[in-house]
Amino acid sequence: MSRRETIRQQLERAAKDNLIVRVYRSKMGGEWEHGYVVGMGDDFIALESISNSIYYDGYRCILLSDVTKCDVPDKYSEFLEKALRLRGLKQQGDQGVDYSSAKSIIQSVSERFPLVTIHQERLYPNECYIGSVDKLSNGFLELQEIDPGGIWCEESEPYKLSDITKIAFGGAYEEALFLAVNG
Repeated sequence: MSRRETIRQQLERAAKDNLIVRVYRSKMGGEWEHGYVVGMGDDFIALESISNSIYYDGYRCILLSDVTKCDVPDKYSEFLEKALRLRGLKQQGDQGVDYSSAKSIIQSVSERFPLVTIHQERLYPNECYIGSVDKLSNGFLELQEIDPGGIWCEESEPYKLSDITKIAFGGAYEEALFLAVNG
């Protein structure tokens, strides 16, 4: 059994048993992600993210092929669950997103959330792009971006769907940007 199949099985068990997981992506800067598995497709897994401040922080869809290690359950799950419970925070769970491909994730998210964040970590490891979906077709996404100062950029930017390594939505930063551009 391959590493990818083993990791997939662990994550499927975590989803079934509603366990907090910790996934590691060594190729993507050694970043750990904590959260509940809320969906899986052929290529992507979706986590309801738990921030380092121990709050729910939206959703992260990451390429399964980039996951090099996972802890099921997360070795800090007892602490995380207790802190979330004592703060009165509840899981939001699956948001009705289609996780079968980058295109279907982005299309589903754009129907339910005002902003989406995309990462192309193989091309630009320390950058992300946040905005609303203008167009989604022929292997490309056109994104009307918001800059870090909360201002809409003048033109849409095209991104190749096959270059996307992570998709985020519903998080505190996306919410802050959306409030700033609409407030």
